[in-house]
Amino acid sequence: MVKIDKIKLGIVAIILIIVVAISYVTYTEYFTSDIESDNDQEDDKQTDIEPNDMDNFFLQGIVVIENEVPNLTVAVISENIGEKNLTISGTWNLTQANNSALLDTGEDNFNLPGNYNITNIIYPKTNFVGQVIFEYRVKDKHISEIFNTTILVNNTEEENETEEPPEENETSDDDGSSGGGGGGGGSPPPEPEPPGCFDGFVEYDPNGSITLTDDKITFTELHRNYSGSVYKDFGTGYFGQTFTHKFQFEVTSSIDVLEATFMPWSVCNEISTYHDFRYGDDCNESTKDDNHVGLALTIQPKEEDETSNTTANITSPHGLIRDWTIGKYGHFEIPSEDFFGKTIYVTVSRNTQWLVVVFFRDSARTDEIVTASARTGNQSYDIIQAFGARGSESCEWWGFEFFVSGYIEKYNLG
Repeated sequence: MVKIDKIKLGIVAIILIIVVAISYVTYTEYFTSDIESDNDQEDDKQTDIEPNDMDNFFLQGIVVIENEVPNLTVAVISENIGEKNLTISGTWNLTQANNSALLDTGEDNFNLPGNYNITNIIYPKTNFVGQVIFEYRVKDKHISEIFNTTILVNNTEEENETEEPPEENETSDDDGSSGGGGGGGGSPPPEPEPPGCFDGFVEYDPNGSITLTDDKITFTELHRNYSGSVYKDFGTGYFGQTFTHKFQFEVTSSIDVLEATFMPWSVCNEISTYHDFRYGDDCNESTKDDNHVGLALTIQPKEEDETSNTTANITSPHGLIRDWTIGKYGHFEIPSEDFFGKTIYVTVSRNTQWLVVVFFRDSARTDEIVTASARTGNQSYDIIQAFGARGSESCEWWGFEFFVSGYIEKYNLG
């Protein structure tokens, strides 16, 4: 009996082991199959979405901002016309145009929200002087620009000074004297001071809010309805398809400045306020004429104690920015912590059909605050305005006092 009982127990144990094993295998297969099914669905979803998303991605343009070696600066304009956010991984190469020799290369990774455009700044490095090609690629999409690099003028002058030391007798006259009498020779006559950056500019100031010197424009309590301009006419079509301009500005105070817009830069063919650029001669945008056409950078500060961002816009004849929507070409925001009481260093570059504006924190122009771009069309312009007021007398509203104070200086037209 004992032997039979042991056999029965052994059989039961074997049956239990088989049942447990079958249950484990069944559960594992089901669970694994469920995970694989989820993964397959996710893969299918990604496979379906990714190509469609990239169909909405476009490389719109390249603008060369700085072509002086060794530190070049290039802007690349990308746009996502779809609804979904994209994670973009781009690569760029700088090569010699004559033999494709690689001079520099790098990666550029960024997020691009739906219905949005981004202007990325790339800083290639090279000592090569001559014709180069900058190419930017994202998957099967690519864009390129050919341009010439140059040498920094200051570096050239310094090299000339060190490479050509004076000869021992070059300061002596034929009679052995040094021309100054006595023992040490006379001091060379002082060199004339170079003209200020606003030499030749004209001030138009009907409201008495602008002060112009050779190297600085100061505007004090500039109201929303004030007119005024600091400008210079360089002649027909002087500001053409390619240029780079640099300057710096600071807003020193502001009160209720919701509409106290000013322009620290614009090119045009007729002296214009911001109101002229946007509306023309009246307040109806639909009747705007072509008398006031140009490219303009406008700044609309907030109050000093506000935490909201200051807005800025690029106005151009190729799609005037009138909806003020973030992400549209030409509209951007300056964080409040980077604005009030801070000097902002600006570079404005045009290259064929695009205008790029970059705000920097530093004078070396390597620490970007914000960047924006706009299409420009193919117009050329005669006049540059280093300052322009809003000038909206005919459509003043609310009855509040809006004004802003600040200065603009170190204008460099290249």
